[in-house]
Amino acid sequence: MTGFTTLDQISQVSLGYKSLQNGFYYVNKATIDSYSIEKRFLRPIILLNQLDGRVYIQTPTASTWLFICREKEADLRGTGALRYIHARSEAPAAERKQSGAPKTIRQVLEAQGGGLWYAPKALPRPARIWLRKAFDTVFAPYVFAQGHVVDQRCNYLEPLHGLSPELIGAVLTSTLFSYALEINGSASMGAGALEAPTTKLRRYPVFDPRTLTAAQQVKLVKLAQAVWDDEAPVNWASDKGPGAKLRALDIWLLARAKTKTKLDQLYADLRAACQARITVAKDKTKTKKKQKTESISSVAQGIANVIAPTMNVRQFPEGFFDGEKSLAVHVERSMLRRVRLSPLMGMADVTLSGEGGRELFKGNFPLPVAEAVVRSVLLGRESFSLPTERKDAEKAVADFLTWFDDIRVRVDEAITESALGTGYEDVLRTQVYQRLGIHPAAGERVLPAVISLAAP
Repeated sequence: MTGFTTLDQISQVSLGYKSLQNGFYYVNKATIDSYSIEKRFLRPIILLNQLDGRVYIQTPTASTWLFICREKEADLRGTGALRYIHARSEAPAAERKQSGAPKTIRQVLEAQGGGLWYAPKALPRPARIWLRKAFDTVFAPYVFAQGHVVDQRCNYLEPLHGLSPELIGAVLTSTLFSYALEINGSASMGAGALEAPTTKLRRYPVFDPRTLTAAQQVKLVKLAQAVWDDEAPVNWASDKGPGAKLRALDIWLLARAKTKTKLDQLYADLRAACQARITVAKDKTKTKKKQKTESISSVAQGIANVIAPTMNVRQFPEGFFDGEKSLAVHVERSMLRRVRLSPLMGMADVTLSGEGGRELFKGNFPLPVAEAVVRSVLLGRESFSLPTERKDAEKAVADFLTWFDDIRVRVDEAITESALGTGYEDVLRTQVYQRLGIHPAAGERVLPAVISLAAP
């Protein structure tokens, strides 16, 4: 087989954006609006869960931004950026393998060196071609029409030698590269996932588009574009094989590689290797199911133990408002089964029901006050006081949502850093929230109209 090289010879292969402290550098619209952070300090970033593995061409809408500020505090007077920096500096940090007393975000970032503690250490790099760091049974690249910054769970490929992103994307779309991923990757992650870390990915074999004439390069891109426009990425664990457009791309590349390998044999070998990897993982899962269940329970309890003190220090809603006018509410959590929120023209009915629909609490309030009631019971509160003034309730809810984002980030980072591997994130997250006694919807920007609750 001729015409092949390693991936690092035709493109720079680098890790996606790694902030080292997501709870500070990743901000959403609610946080931006809360502090009025200026646009010049924000850069959109795409997270892995926003990418669609069912298609090649990606068109995500950013809902997360990087906070990037390299100006001195003296030059930031009166800005929302400075308000954000001051407000978040003393917040608890999420630090890998943190030992000793808990550290603040400022302490952790200062320890990483650099001039301004709040200035990011990494430079966001937009790119048009991205690959996951871990694959299951779909190996397709993510292709963007314009450069985007993606988080560290992906690698970006920046073409070298004047090659175009479309050419790099084309050779990565071919089944030849899918096969290279399967046979070179390491099945060291949970649930049989295939790991392709940045340093190793650089040395994976790939068809070299530099061996093609200019006309042939144009042809290759056209073949790949047809795949991207009309076909879904192949799931090699299924019995459905490549479509006609991908077959045409593979046939064309095989002819240029001057190999005796038959296309159908290539497909059969890739499917067999992929399915064998998944089968082995399933067998291991079956034999260790009990141990894994116990591990999940233990890890969930450990994460909950770390998060609980923060939850207890500042309880909602009392810890988020100072107003004198307040409404006292008492609901026995063990009896609560359903929460209903019915907004109408700035007001909302709140109905808390038990078994058989028996009403435990009902009232009509300004919408922010009603939301505060609902979020309080979703946090497991039974007796609490909340503001009755609309503006006080609005501020309390807004501050709570920003604060709860921190909790969510810390939970997710703890889950990512756990030794359970991929495939267990959702069940682990559910168990963490259960142990904290809270419903995940408590921190959602838009509350569901009806929420069902199980007996505690």
